[in-house]
Amino acid sequence: MGKNIKGQDLQSDFKPIHFLYISKYLFKVAQNDCPIPDSAYRSAISRAYYAAFLEARSYAANRMDFSSSKTGKDHTILANFYKKSKEHSVQDIGDYLFKLKKWRLISDYDIPAEYSVPIKEQAKDAILHSIQIFSKLRSMN
Repeated sequence: MGKNIKGQDLQSDFKPIHFLYISKYLFKVAQNDCPIPDSAYRSAISRAYYAAFLEARSYAANRMDFSSSKTGKDHTILANFYKKSKEHSVQDIGDYLFKLKKWRLISDYDIPAEYSVPIKEQAKDAILHSIQIFSKLRSMN
């Protein structure tokens, strides 16, 4: 494993929001003479989802008594966990997670990808949904 400038393991510096930064970066790259914009947009969607999922999972585990199954089932279980809340803004997190997961699956597995809007717009929406999840989680503190 590599080290950062401070000599710390790179992995120890990782935060879910870093995936959101990468997602935004890929979105910009795709718009600026990228020879493979479809791949950049697809990757932006995927990273936006994982940023939101990891942050929401961490928040739920640390502050809401969510128990991770440590399996792929957590993706659906976590979204349902938020949807079952009595608070509307918390339910929104579950809705956004379900949408982001759907878009991520299309991005990662469907060739050709069939989105309801052009892929550039889908990537933009994924980033905005991810930002909304981060914002809602921060407002719950």
